[in-house]
Amino acid sequence: MTQHRRTSFLEAATQAAVGIPIGFAVTFAVGLMSLPAAVSASLITGLMFLASTVRGYVIRRRFERGRAP
Repeated sequence: MTQHRRTSFLEAATQAAVGIPIGFAVTFAVGLMSLPAAVSASLITGLMFLASTVRGYVIRRRFERGRAP
């Protein structure tokens, strides 16, 4: 089954709207740890990949739940 264009747009917009605050929060939290720059950058990158994957999964499930079977 495919999504309607409007639903696809809403899902993409939700991904961005949720992702931006998560990105700021991860960057801020890692910045509080006072780690060396290289370690901090690596940690931020890894956490952002993890957060992006989890966020995408959760939002996709929520949008699919709203669709009729």
